Amino acid sequence: MALFIGLAAINLTRAGEGAVVEVQQAQIERANTLLSQKESHNVVLDIFPENIAKAVADGQVLQVVIFSILFGIGLARLSDEKKKPMLQFAEGLSDVMFKFTDLVMYFALLRWREPWPMPLHRWA
Repeated sequence: MALFIGLAAINLTRAGEGAVVEVQQAQIERANTLLSQKESHNVVLDIFPENIAKAVADGQVLQVVIFSILFGIGLARLSDEKKKPMLQFAEGLSDVMFKFTDLVMYFALLRWREPWPMPLHRWA
């Protein structure tokens, strides 16, 4: 439903119509270099991480998502007694992260004194 609403909104408002995007030569050369490097790789093999820690550190989002999906499928196929410790660990980690977020938000509220990081009256 949201897709259709967004599509209708763009078609009715004609957002972006008339915009001119200039491409610089350096961008074209960089794109060609990346394409030539990618042709030498097997894309199907590139989506599966060799090492999940390295994929996270390198910011390879697709590899992390694929790992997470496969890990979840593997976990779902285990018996209840074998998957219980992993689920408890994940729930505990989730609880810790929510408490951490609560602390960050608490300290952010203490720091917040004005609606803008730099008050507008200081610009004048």
